[in-house]
Amino acid sequence: RQETADGAQVVAFAADTLLPAAIEELDGDGVLLWRATFTGYRDSGGVPLATRIGIELPQAQQSVDITLSDPELNPALPATLFALPTPPGATIAPL
Repeated sequence: RQETADGAQVVAFAADTLLPAAIEELDGDGVLLWRATFTGYRDSGGVPLATRIGIELPQAQQSVDITLSDPELNPALPATLFALPTPPGATIAPL
C-alpha cells in the first residue's frame, strides 16, 4: 500500500508465487477508483507474464477482460515500423 496525495495505491500479490494478482487505486475517502487483476501467468522467455487481465471502473460501471492467447515479451520490431514519411510539401528542420 502506498499512500498518495489523493488516496492510495494498493498492490496484492499471490501467496504461492508472489506475482502481482491485483492493483487498485482508492480516493481519499477509500472509494475504489479502478482495479486491475492479473491471472493465468505463463512463462515467456523466462519471465512470468499474465495472460488474463481484468480492468474494472466501478464508478462508471464498466469492466473489460483481456485474454492474451499468444503473447510475446519484447519482440524484435523493425525500425521502419516507427518511421513516419515526410508529407509532400513539408520541410525537414533539424532540432
